Amino acid sequence: MRLVLGSGRARLRTWELERLPYLSVLSGRALARLAGAAELETGESARWSAVVKVITPARDREALSVPDSGYREVLAYRSGMLAELPGRFRTPRVYSIDDAVDGRIWLWLEDLHDVYDRSWPRQQFAAAAHDLGVFNGHYLVSSPPRAAPWLNQWLRYAWAEEHAEIQRIPSYRADLERTLDESPVRHQFGSQTVARIAQLLDDQPTFMELLARLPETLCHHDAALANLFAVRGPDGMLETVAVDWEKIGPGPIGAEIATLTFGTLRRCEFDAARAEELDAAVFHGYLSGLREAGWRGAVELVRLGYTAAIALRWTVLAGILHMLVQGAEPVRTSQGTLVPADTVLVQRVRLAKLLLDRADEARRLGARWSTSSDG
Repeated sequence: MRLVLGSGRARLRTWELERLPYLSVLSGRALARLAGAAELETGESARWSAVVKVITPARDREALSVPDSGYREVLAYRSGMLAELPGRFRTPRVYSIDDAVDGRIWLWLEDLHDVYDRSWPRQQFAAAAHDLGVFNGHYLVSSPPRAAPWLNQWLRYAWAEEHAEIQRIPSYRADLERTLDESPVRHQFGSQTVARIAQLLDDQPTFMELLARLPETLCHHDAALANLFAVRGPDGMLETVAVDWEKIGPGPIGAEIATLTFGTLRRCEFDAARAEELDAAVFHGYLSGLREAGWRGAVELVRLGYTAAIALRWTVLAGILHMLVQGAEPVRTSQGTLVPADTVLVQRVRLAKLLLDRADEARRLGARWSTSSDG
């Protein structure tokens, strides 16, 4: 309370606790808001609030070759790496990081208030993409990413499988081939699209190889709407504030905004009927941010990184196919809104089209780039 108010002598009057929605495939996380009233040295009353994220790291984290992601976020804050980010991109203010005797870590953070109440218009996605471009561009031009061992090595640990957003499917290829033969799938997609889905699975190593050859920068790696806030800065201008830095690490140019587009659509937090509009706004915003940061590379390389990173989301596509056969379930957005099952299915089918279209684009760009490189 005193750290939030900047007063070492403020006296607590009231407080209340509110658990916040936190969507994660990882266990050992809890999120809450503490708010209340205090009396300042002047006798005046002041309201205060803060968000606390409680992280229970994996056991024997020091022995892990890949650090627990919750502990990675703590290390990122403690390293100073996130203290001053470029442009109008920043983290929430960190009031305190407390190590409890039971091994849990309490991360006390600024309580952020989004000016759009978490329902962003398209232009705000473009603005956030621009800020992400400045962030990525800074590390491309001025300050190469650190080689800290705890950073998330995004492409070096079989990302497409280990970071699946649904449960991994046993014998996934055989299972998916059976699913592709189901009549609801054939009826929805047709034989040509079914063939494209099969090709997407075959081409996963190719997409990974293309991404590994692109310029590398420092990435948040989970910059969907769920983890971004549009906040009014001291000068009255909007800032993009990113939370949940558990996946921070090196990554190829363009990959950052794949999550902004695809991750937002996957959670039904933007109408997938307008997916192409979101795609264009995000990409052009990101490119303008890269240019502002001084990066002058080819636009095609940025587009390749973006489209190839989207093409890695084959597990989401697998989930969509199973929804067509088994039925969809309601989805809760990052802000706790429940999206009905029928709406989820419509949105996800549209998302599948975007995924396949971007994969086709990545193949074309990759083939063109490989030809020009060989020449």
